[in-house]
Amino acid sequence: MNISNLSLDNIEMYSHGRMNFMVGLCERLSLPEIFNANLENVLGRKTDIPYGIMAEMMLVNICDDHHPLFRLREFYDMTDLEGIFHFPISPCQINDDRFGNFLDAFYEASPRKIFGEICSTAFTTFGIEMTSVNFDTTSKVMWGTYETEDGKEGVININFGHSKQKREDKTYNGEVLEEVEILLERHNVSKDDFYYIADSALFSSENLAKARKRQLNLITRMPDTTNLAKQCISEAIDYKDSIKSFALKNSKGDTSEYFLLEKECTYENTPLKVVA
Repeated sequence: MNISNLSLDNIEMYSHGRMNFMVGLCERLSLPEIFNANLENVLGRKTDIPYGIMAEMMLVNICDDHHPLFRLREFYDMTDLEGIFHFPISPCQINDDRFGNFLDAFYEASPRKIFGEICSTAFTTFGIEMTSVNFDTTSKVMWGTYETEDGKEGVININFGHSKQKREDKTYNGEVLEEVEILLERHNVSKDDFYYIADSALFSSENLAKARKRQLNLITRMPDTTNLAKQCISEAIDYKDSIKSFALKNSKGDTSEYFLLEKECTYENTPLKVVA
């Protein structure tokens, strides 16, 4: 072949550095193996493209140009699929039905469980120490006017999806307590050094009993509506002159004095240490 007459104008250059980086990171975190194990366990079968590879393909797409599922084949056009994902993949295998079924299987296998396993692998692989855990139950709120499809401003219409408010925070905190013990074991964190901190939605006889059974330490706010809370507040007021006091400065340097009554008591057969 005589390359002296070859015109560079007829050569197209493609760089897949970003894709290779993402796949390399996924493989370092054992993401393909984790997806394969969980989804095969749920469905009881393998697919011609492994579940872990499909997960990688979706993540690469999201982190790059973020094409919707029906345009995923277009996204991977002119791409060395086997070279990037280290598995033989034909472009004709890439369609929205396949990846839609993958998402259904992902849901059935519990995304939270899979995410937890991947995070645990990341902590171990990169030597990350877990010092705190944050479970945010806040719902997102939107307001104002937004431009509609015809270019006019109007009120946004959210007609699909479900707010977390469909489940009460007491229920959500109860579900999380069941997972915290597993999380601590994965990261070799002593229960003696761990405190689960939440707002007053955590405070219920069921959640307190659940935490006690698992030997988990809790810090929460007792709702003012409980008789025990009213009793502690009343007692703190009666003994104000003899209880502990301390001062705190805020960000502006202003000092505020606080009086604290500390006592041990019982709520629905669960021993508590209360500060009022």
